[in-house]
Amino acid sequence: MKILRAIIYTVSGIFLISLLFVIVISSYTSLDRATAGNLKERLTEYEKKAEQAAQKEAARSNWRNIAQYFDTFKSGHMMKMDDFSKFRDQLRSIYTSENLKMPDKKRVHYVYKAVFRDIIQADLNFSLVGQYADIKRFIHKMDTTAYKDTMVLFRAIIMEKQKNGQISGDFAMEVYLER
Repeated sequence: MKILRAIIYTVSGIFLISLLFVIVISSYTSLDRATAGNLKERLTEYEKKAEQAAQKEAARSNWRNIAQYFDTFKSGHMMKMDDFSKFRDQLRSIYTSENLKMPDKKRVHYVYKAVFRDIIQADLNFSLVGQYADIKRFIHKMDTTAYKDTMVLFRAIIMEKQKNGQISGDFAMEVYLER
């Protein structure tokens, strides 16, 4: 019985040692695989996240400067409210110089709307009567005047031939003003 017990202890010991050896080897190989393969994946994932973070930071930086960009845009492309009377005078002088007339009892109709903080949109609606070439020159001069880089836009132009051969043009314009 003592021999049988010794054999059982020996076989059990060898089994436990081999089991321990298998566990250690499998742990080592899984760690080795985790170290090589997962590190590359984790590194590429980290690099992608770092690149995304850099892009987001660049976008945030641009948004921080948006007020400065907007002020630069306003000063370069929007007319000051104080200059609007000069614009109206220039509009009148251009259509007068092109031999265009406003129909009887019609005037330039102005509507002002607040658009954004200190930005005002002035809608101008008016009619002019004259020859087609004169109306064409008027439109061209309005597009190429000192206000060509400002927010002075034709929204609509409707022309109609009258019985006397002249052209009647209805104009709708938008002018964006800075207070």
